[in-house]
Amino acid sequence: MPKIKTDSIFITTCIIAIFTLVVFLIAYQRNKHFLGLEIAKNLCLKTLPLIIITFILLGLLQAMVPKDLISSWLGKKSGFKGILLGSAIGMIIPGSPYVFLPILAGLYKIGREESLPIIVSIYSAKFLMGINRLPLEIGFLGPKFTLIRIVATIFLAPISGLITQGIMKFMK
Repeated sequence: MPKIKTDSIFITTCIIAIFTLVVFLIAYQRNKHFLGLEIAKNLCLKTLPLIIITFILLGLLQAMVPKDLISSWLGKKSGFKGILLGSAIGMIIPGSPYVFLPILAGLYKIGREESLPIIVSIYSAKFLMGINRLPLEIGFLGPKFTLIRIVATIFLAPISGLITQGIMKFMK
């Protein structure tokens, strides 16, 4: 069973908690703290079920999917094919960062360093080329802009995976 590394989560939580306390004190001075807490409560009520369900799904998948299968799709053995697959997955995977980032963290915990180039490709493709936002992008910015953006960014996710692969070889 993969062990979750909590050091970075704890440190990040502490930093965000300190920043939140500072912002809360500023909001308190401006008498906006109750409004801010109400907005935070509503956001929690909307997103918490999604986050909990996502964590349950990730735990079940990590328990059920053989590590060898993930490694063959997302490990060193997959090579450039894995980077292209990761880029394609990143382009089509739906969801907000609340869902998407825990999924990547789960993949990383299973595949470790050998899956890093593919995970970087997935991440890059999600935020550079995600097709789920195309209708809004075309609506707001127009088809010409969208086409130019797609052509300009289509190769960046696989390139980011290859660069990650090179960095990892250099660091060994």
